[in-house]
Amino acid sequence: MRKLTLDLTARSQLAKEFARLKRDHTKALQSNAARVILGSSVVRVFAKGSKADMLSLLSTISLASLRSVESEADFKQWFVEHTATLERCLAEKNANNERVHPGLRWGHCTKVLALFARQIVNSPGLFDQAALSKIEPWLYVPVDSIVMNRLRQCGVRPSFSRIKEISTAEEFFEVQNLLGEVASGAGVPRIWFDDNWGHRNREGELMAA
Repeated sequence: MRKLTLDLTARSQLAKEFARLKRDHTKALQSNAARVILGSSVVRVFAKGSKADMLSLLSTISLASLRSVESEADFKQWFVEHTATLERCLAEKNANNERVHPGLRWGHCTKVLALFARQIVNSPGLFDQAALSKIEPWLYVPVDSIVMNRLRQCGVRPSFSRIKEISTAEEFFEVQNLLGEVASGAGVPRIWFDDNWGHRNREGELMAA
């Protein structure tokens, strides 16, 4: 078998490439986290080009700003500010998109940001166990059809039946506060309600609770 060899120039170039990857490793992990959560089930309602815009925005969010939150109120402020930024990012391309209005910000943007926050907080290369333990109880549940169906099965009747109908902060936080209160009594984070995505049958329907 032929042995792969490198001349000095190639070795130098390869070393420079690894140095670049080392420098940009955290950014790469953050970008990959954004790609993971922006699957077809999330982006299909948005206008053409929206996915690229969201990838760019999510890949540049300051993780230090999230690591520095020290209370649920701090996290809520971080979340509200970034949903506003995400809405501005999507507004022009989706101005006439009936699939996302009137719930562009409090329905669809909150879903994207909640998914992203969960993904990065649970990424070992981005957040350590101490940061995860601190922030996980404050994470919001990404509200979608799966979550809404399970809520109804549990006897909860939100004021909305589709994501795009979540048009106000009050509607979004009413559900999150309820989930947080009951989850706290059960000794688990409310974000675990999103585990219902793993409780579906082959047809994608929720199995009995």
